[in-house]
This record gives sequence, C-alpha cells and structure tokens, in this order.
Amino acid sequence: MNTEFQFELTKPIKYHAGGEEVEGAFITLTAPAYKQMDKCVPLKQAFYRAAAGIADDSEETVSETNASADDPAMTSEGLMSLFYQSDENMLQIILYGVELFKSRGIAQLDGSVSMTQPIIEQMSQDDLERMLGQYMVNFILASALSKAGSK
Repeated sequence: MNTEFQFELTKPIKYHAGGEEVEGAFITLTAPAYKQMDKCVPLKQAFYRAAAGIADDSEETVSETNASADDPAMTSEGLMSLFYQSDENMLQIILYGVELFKSRGIAQLDGSVSMTQPIIEQMSQDDLERMLGQYMVNFILASALSKAGSK
C-alpha cells in the first residue's frame, strides 16, 4: 500500500513563499497515523453507515455489496455520492476531513507547505470533496475495500 499520493488541484491555491505569491498546483497527502485516529474513525464509520443504509434500501446486506478499490463506484466521486445519498451528515464528514488535512504531516501544498485554515478556505468545494474522497479510498478505506473485493 502506498503511503502518499499527489492530488492535482483543478483550481490553484495562492500562498506566499520566499516573499513571493505562488500558485500551488497539487497537494501531497500522506497516510494517517495513530494520532489522526480521532478524525479517521468517524470518517470510516460514516462510510459503513452509508453503505449499510444503501444496502438496506436495496435489500442487500453490506457483505453482499461488491465494494472494492477496483469498483468504479469507489472512486472519490462515487464515495462522495454514496455519502450524499445516505442519511449521514455530509457537513460533519467534510469538517472531519478538513480537520484531518490540517493535521501535521497529512497534507502539504506543493509538497512543502502545511495546510492551514486560510489555505483550505481558498480550495474550491469540488477540490475539497474530491481530495477527501481520494484520501478515504486510498488510506482510510483501503483495507476494508480490498477485503470486500476479495470475497
């Protein structure tokens, strides 16, 4: 499993480096550690609740769903769509994501600038949601999705 990946922004983020204004084009995201558990566990729990709710609606059990990392529905867009279609509090999910991205060492603009509230506030909503979805698919749900896909 990879321990980091780069997320390409669709809308650059401006920041200051070396006295100059620079436009950041990507964010390097790193796998969470134990110290981010308070932000990751609620996100993982929201996924399982959303999946269970969708499965209940379609009269399947969660174990009968074919969610896997290779499943097209488990793209960042598919994951976020699952949340929006569920009864989960989407605002709370995004706020947990924002707090996670502000955690030391998790997200670095252009690979070197720590994400702060002012930097995150410059992000487009689409970029923020896609980044959270990709982060969850790659790190928070990766083991759960690979287990479901191997059944």
